[in-house]
Parts: sequence; structure tokens; C-alpha cells
Amino acid sequence: GAAPIGGAIRDTRVYVLDDRLVPVGVGVAGELYVSGPGLARGYLGRFALSSTRFVADPFDGAGGRMYRTGDVVRVGAGGALEYLGRSDDQVKVRGLRIETGEVEAALAAHPRVRQAVVVAHEAAGRGRQLVGYVVAVPDEESHEAQRGSGTGHLALGAGFGAAELRAFAAARLPEFMVPGVVMVIDEVPLTPNGKVDKKALPEPEFRGAAYRAPSSAVEEVLAEAFAQVLSAGRVGVDDDFLALGGDSIQSLQVVSRARARGVEVTSRQVFEFRTVAALAEAVADARGRDVVVLEELDGGGVGFLPHLPVTRLLMERGPGFERFLQAMVLELPSGIGQDRLAATLTAVIDRHDLLRARLTEADGGGLVVGAPGSVDAARLIRHVVCDAFWNTPSDQDVQDVQDVQDVQGVQGVQGVQGEPGQAWRTLLLAELDAAAGRLDPAAGVVAQFVWFDAGPEQAGRLLVALHHLVVDGVSWRVLMPDLATAWRQIRDGQTPDLAPVGTSVRRWAHALVEEAARPERTAELELWRGVVESPDPVLGSRRLDAALDVVATLSHTRVQLPADVTETLLTTLPAAFHGGVNDGLLAALAMAVTRWRAARGVQEPSSLIRLEGHGREEAAAPGADLARTVGWFTSVFPVRLDVAGIDLDEAFAGGPAAGTVVKTVKEQLLSLPDKGIGYGLLRHLNPQTAAVLGQHGSGQISFNYLGRFSAGADMPADLRGLGFTQDTGVAELAELDAGHDPRMPAHAELDINAHVTDTPEGPR
Repeated sequence: GAAPIGGAIRDTRVYVLDDRLVPVGVGVAGELYVSGPGLARGYLGRFALSSTRFVADPFDGAGGRMYRTGDVVRVGAGGALEYLGRSDDQVKVRGLRIETGEVEAALAAHPRVRQAVVVAHEAAGRGRQLVGYVVAVPDEESHEAQRGSGTGHLALGAGFGAAELRAFAAARLPEFMVPGVVMVIDEVPLTPNGKVDKKALPEPEFRGAAYRAPSSAVEEVLAEAFAQVLSAGRVGVDDDFLALGGDSIQSLQVVSRARARGVEVTSRQVFEFRTVAALAEAVADARGRDVVVLEELDGGGVGFLPHLPVTRLLMERGPGFERFLQAMVLELPSGIGQDRLAATLTAVIDRHDLLRARLTEADGGGLVVGAPGSVDAARLIRHVVCDAFWNTPSDQDVQDVQDVQDVQGVQGVQGVQGEPGQAWRTLLLAELDAAAGRLDPAAGVVAQFVWFDAGPEQAGRLLVALHHLVVDGVSWRVLMPDLATAWRQIRDGQTPDLAPVGTSVRRWAHALVEEAARPERTAELELWRGVVESPDPVLGSRRLDAALDVVATLSHTRVQLPADVTETLLTTLPAAFHGGVNDGLLAALAMAVTRWRAARGVQEPSSLIRLEGHGREEAAAPGADLARTVGWFTSVFPVRLDVAGIDLDEAFAGGPAAGTVVKTVKEQLLSLPDKGIGYGLLRHLNPQTAAVLGQHGSGQISFNYLGRFSAGADMPADLRGLGFTQDTGVAELAELDAGHDPRMPAHAELDINAHVTDTPEGPR
């Protein structure tokens, strides 16, 4: 527990700082630093130690020093310092701070362990890992100690002893605190002062190889798919999809690339089996069984399809619908030319049905898909001749843009001196706004393309603006490789022949209408009622007013996490808790909302969140294959994240309670059937259940994790260097959603969109 130690003495200053030398808040643990005129200059004759303990004082303008005590303290409510322990006993492993004393206590609790020591060890090829060393209780003592313990006899000298000790510790610790290796030693080495001599501990023995190569053709295909999608370099058969940073959207990319090479897997299997070896075994077990296929309707993907739940939700939102789009800027190959660009776009439009769709109000509302060849891609291209100022280094002047001509869709721009990078941003956003205005889904215009042409020797840029009715975040990961494939075939003088699509959006839409009426699905009604009928205190002074709270009135905040924090979120946390990226993000959100409300006098431990998922939950229509289907499949459903009974102060300080929050949130998300797709079916596609759920809101906070965008990972290795990869240079387009009508009602009181982009510094 915490022990009060008072405050600073006369002529002394004390600071409580984090590991970046930033002061922490009241109640937050940090390291104690001491400064002032009475501070010594260092340890006599111990220069190396002095340099680590007597450091520059960033708060002293005169250039003074401060002493790093190594004591972990916090400032109590009354302002006094409270001693918590020593920083020497804290280690950081995969981004998580761990008290080794807690781990030692868990190991020492075993009746066959006399003493335990835990250290962090840098292991070649494995990163930093916790290593435990234990001294065994002699046999003559251990037999008596074991009576009634219920643990069974542990042969510490045997090879399986370490595994049993790890299992023993795992029952008492969060998973990220369990040592990767436990070694049995005769005695713990000590220094002359009687302290543990950690440098004298033996090197840990890592059993097994860090990398196990694929041994079958199926394992090779899956390992390559993992490596390409996750930008993971070499992937062994024991590597875990989630531990490598995989998410639900990337699981669909794995499925698509595996199926392209003849290996049939599903997104659900990727999450269930997780490693290459286990997934390959599941593939082998399934061979020979009858494969369920969702048969297409007459006409395939061409014809009428009813609205999906998310598009019905959109239709309810009021004005501004015509401009509701997603947009992306793609790098073009040099010398593509207008004719070959039009041919490339035509091949992709002809392959993906919804790019030929027209909005209709007939038959209850939906879309009508035209046949391949019914859309003239050349008429959708706007040609802008300009300098390649997106390549201008930030320390050089660039030219701003002024219109000089606009003849037959060709606009030239010339410049005046301007802010570096601003010229490109100004031009791009102006063209995006104009492209949004040209969209007309009722007339079948759901796509616009703006070609920024810098001449035959320069790689141009292509602004792709698609109405949200026909595209989502997963779809872009299908479209970009297809554009590159079509271009390569056209460049080489071939007729474009893109990979087939599995299940059409038309078939999926009709299947969901049937699913919404199925008794097993309607039985979920009480579950969803329980979620939305629980308390949801008003965040501000009132609820949203669709007439007043529109896009034009919104304020935006953009936060970018450091690469090391992002990497921890993508890999370390999912590996530690056997979950996904969303678990960590939503756990943090639940903590933040609960604390924010408490600071304003509202005591509500649960948060109602309107969560968006990719919606391609093929279990809702057995036999469906949506890995390569382009459309807007997003599922929107409420989740209630309840952190009641958890010490949030400890969680915010990075203590064990933080792990409890993550586990709690993970379990609450897992409790929802089929990742929440049933809510949208009952809310929008079943009139009886819609009448019940429509009486309640689904949350004031909307959250959507768009996944990870990577110019390398989103493009298969054999297509890299052909162009059509994302250019993320303009922040406004980084989240895909842009160019919305200012009249459109706000989506939520707080709308959070998170995504990861690969940068030279790492994922951010």
C-alpha cells in the first residue's frame, strides 16, 4: 500500500514526473526527483552512476540539476507525497510497465518455490521478455507443504516444470505479466551488500526456435498472406495473427489473397485459429466436406437490391445525402494517358456491380445495378493539368493555383508563390468539393475521378470520389489492387481480366432481409432492448437537434499517436489479452467517458457507444463470400461498456486495473452475437422489431476503427510499383470521409474515427 512521506524540506524542490520528465497529475504514480541549492553534484568518484542519477533540471532556467531518487510516489489528495515503491523494480516490456515484485510474489506462492526473481531480458529475435528464476523447496520440505494444496507434485527438474509454473502464474496475473521463460536455479546470486545480483543470473534458455518455417503448400500460402497483409516480413507457422497486429479488416485481406491462390478460409477462421499452423490444419480438416455456397439470384449482381441496414440509416438522416462520399488520392503510373486511364477504370467499374448502381425509391427503396458496359468511365474523368507540386520538398517554395482555362473537362493551373504544400491542398480540396457536387446517385452517377496530370514524365495523382452508398473502408483494399492489375494488363496489351467476385451485394441484401425475419434472429430483440434502454446521461447541455446541429457547425480535433504507442496498441496489447485493436481503443474510451462524467458530477460507470464494424459477417448468410465484394456493408450497433467496480485511478496510472478494463471490455464485445450485425437487421429490415428499437437512441458517441492503411500491405507484392497506391499527404482525406454537405445533420454528439497509416517512423 501507499505510505505518506510528507513533502519537500526547506530550500528543496520535488517533482513527480513520468518517464518523459513530464509532471503527472494528482493521484498518478511517477518517479520522485529532488532539486535545489542543497543538492550534491554527484557521487564521489562514481561518474557513470552520477550521470544516470544527477540529471539536468528542465524546470530550472539557470541550468541546475535534479536528483533521480528511483522512488515511485504520487501526490495525495491533501498534497502530501505517498511512497509506492521503487522504479528499480519496474520494467517495460512491449510497451507495458510491469512491477517485477508482483510477478515474483505470484511465482513464490507456489508450494514448491522457495524464492523467485524476475527480470526483463533482451532476447535475440524475440524482443524484450520477462524471465523468471526460481529456487526450489527441498524435497523433504515440499512434501509436507503440498498436503491439501491441490496443485499436485511439480517436478521442477523436469522439462515440463517451467510450463506448469507459467500456468500457475497465469492463474494469478494478467497475461502480459506472465514470464515467457521460467528457469530453476540452485540459488539466487547476491552482491556483497546482500542484494540480488541480476547480472550474475544465468542466460535464459529459450526452448524451441523463434521461427518455424512452413512445411506445406497451404502453410506457405497462408504465411505469405499474413506477411503481405501485416507488413510483417517473415512469418512463421506459430506466429499469431492478432499478436502481429491483425484486425478484422485485415482478416478479409488474408482471406482474399489466400482464396486467390486456391486456399479456402474464412475471416472467422482467421480469428478462431490465429496461427498459420492451426489455420492450415483447419483447412485440411475441411477438405472433402460439402462446401456451402450462397447461390446467386437470377441475373447475378445485376438488377434491383433492397437497401442494406446502413443505407436505410443514412436515408433517415436528412439533407446532404447526395454529397455523402468517401474519397482517396492515388498515385498514378507515369505516362498512363487519358485513354489508358479510362480503360483501367472501365475494367474495374465493369467488375464491381455497385459502381454501376442507381438509387431508386421503387419497391420500398434500394439500388438498381446496370449491366457491365453500361457506364462510360471516360465521362467521369476530370482532367487537371498542373505542376507536380505534391513532390515539392517542404523547404522549397511551391506555386499556388489559379484557373487559366476549362475546356472540355481539361483545366490548366498556373501559380503564384505560396506556402509549401498549401498549393496542392488548396487545389485538391477545391476539386473534391466540385466532385461531390457532381455526384447524383438517383441518376446513376456514383463515381467521379479527377486526374491531376503533371506531364508524361511525372507520376500524376488520381482523386477517386465514390458515393458512400457503394463503398466502405474494406472496399478500397479491393479496388486499389484491381486498378493496378487492370493497368498492368492494359499496359502489356492484354484485355483486362480481373479476379471474380464471390457473393454479389444484390444477393447479400436479399439474404439479409430474409435473415431479419428468422425467429433465431428476432430472438435477439430483448438483448438489444437491454442495451439501449439503460442510462445514457446527456453529454452536453442537450441532445442533438437535426435542424441545428449540422456538419457546418462541427469542430474537429485530430490527434496522432507516436509510432511506439501505436505499435503497442497494434501488437503488444492484442497479444497480451488475446484480443483485437478495438479492445484497447474502446477500453480507453470507456475509461475516459466515465472519468469525464464523474468530474462533472455524473456517476455512471457504463457508456453507451454506437459502434461501427465492417459488417461482412458471413455467418448471417451461410455460404456468402464477401472478401472481394465492393459496397457499403458497415454494421452500426450499440454496445454498453461497463467499468463498474474497477479502480479507474489505478487503471489510468497503468496499474493492474488497466488490464482488468481491457479484459472486461473484450468480454462485453464478445457477448454480442455475430459482432452486432443483428441490431441493424432488427432496427431497419424488420418492421415489427424496428417499431420497438426505433424508440431508443443507439448512443451519443460514435466510434469507428477504419483499420490500417499501408501502401505496401494494401497492395500484393507482385503489383507494387505499378501505381494506384494511397497518397496520404493531405490530412483531410486520411479518414476517407470528406466533402460532406454542410447541411447534413451531425452523426453523433461525439464522432470518433480512428485509423492507422504506415509512415517512415512506423505505424501511426
